Amino acid sequence: MSDWFFYHLPIWVSLPVFVVVFVALSWLILLGVRPWVQRASAADSLQWDRVLGYAMSSYGIFYGILLGLIAVSVYENFQRINGEVLDEVEALATLYRNTDAFPAPIAQELSSLLATYTIDVVNVDWPSQANGVIPTAGDATVNQIQSALYGIQPTSLGENSIFAQTLQVWADFQQYRRGRLEETELVLPPLLWAVVAIGSVLNALMISLVEIRSLRVHLIMAGIIATFVALLIYTIASMDHAYAGPVSVDPEPFLDLYLEIMR
Repeated sequence: MSDWFFYHLPIWVSLPVFVVVFVALSWLILLGVRPWVQRASAADSLQWDRVLGYAMSSYGIFYGILLGLIAVSVYENFQRINGEVLDEVEALATLYRNTDAFPAPIAQELSSLLATYTIDVVNVDWPSQANGVIPTAGDATVNQIQSALYGIQPTSLGENSIFAQTLQVWADFQQYRRGRLEETELVLPPLLWAVVAIGSVLNALMISLVEIRSLRVHLIMAGIIATFVALLIYTIASMDHAYAGPVSVDPEPFLDLYLEIMR
């Protein structure tokens, strides 16, 4: 999906292009079907309108519900991924601040490793995730951080308390990181996209079957409906891949953490 759906274009370019192409295809279907509809409906226009009305009502309900449910599901996934990113950043910030409570050599090592990991998320992880590839480059740094943490020997009650808290934050951080990485390949299945695509063609066909004498009115009506459907499909697709596209979760929180605290 990310290869053909304008994921590398800004929204002010990709959105108008997608809508124009979508409406143009709908008009082509209308212009191709319209002559046949005029001939077929001439025999019994009343019956034609009655049957078509029932069919369009049923189809509109089913297709509208499908698009609505998909849009809600994609939006919830997008929000969950964004929340996991913020949780991971918050855990990193807590870990970095807690290093001040430990002896200097270990504190310096931990702070350096945490800073390295944070900037690598921005420069290495995110480009890979934008291409749908789960990054593994940060695993080595994570292992080094864990080894440094487990090598700490608290010497006072205060250090022991902070150390216990740090280990809990570390466990939470690993959970948030694992969630962020696993969500890299979370996209709608191809079968569902096929249903959406076929449904949009059938939607244009249904509009084309309406008997309207004025071609101009028919084109305007079909264009309005096609524009709305195109906007909805564009919104779904733009949020489907959470790490790429015009609407995406960005690494800005990691960069802010590095620039404002760690550097």
